[in-house]
Amino acid sequence: MISGGHDLVLKMAHQHDRLEAVIFTPTDWHLLRKCPSPVWMVKDQPWPEGGKALVAVNLASEEPYHNALNEKLVKETIELAEQVNHTEVHLVGAYPVTPINIAIELPEFDPSVYNDAIRGQHLLAMKALRQKFGINENMTHVEKGLPEEVIPDLAEHLQAGIMWFWARSDAPVFQQHSSATRRNR
Repeated sequence: MISGGHDLVLKMAHQHDRLEAVIFTPTDWHLLRKCPSPVWMVKDQPWPEGGKALVAVNLASEEPYHNALNEKLVKETIELAEQVNHTEVHLVGAYPVTPINIAIELPEFDPSVYNDAIRGQHLLAMKALRQKFGINENMTHVEKGLPEEVIPDLAEHLQAGIMWFWARSDAPVFQQHSSATRRNR
């Protein structure tokens, strides 16, 4: 992939017929985390008028390059959304739950104070990001939990058709689209 100069991977999404929801297999998640290029999970449906795009951003990092990558993802998604049927852009950030072992090992530890502090940090980072791009607050979501649980749940709730995810390797790696389209770069 890298030596061939490819900048995109297309993969058919697994769709549950009864739920009409996309199911992510362990192989999908491995690809999404490790692929050095964006991955489009493609499902065979037309793009709806007023569809929704979901951008999963890393709000916890103190590394400046993460902010630049977040901004690049949001910018590219907004550009794509403007070209595709009045697509709404939503941002999502997931924050971790209190580690149980800390609460057990440190009786004086207050999980609610910890959760409030972590959520507050994520909300401030999300506010700064959304304001930079003029995104309304109701289009941003900061949820407690693991990204691999929070993001698909929110995508299903919003019926999002495009999703961008971060890889642990710091590359934007996942975009789900209802039909394959080519973007000029």
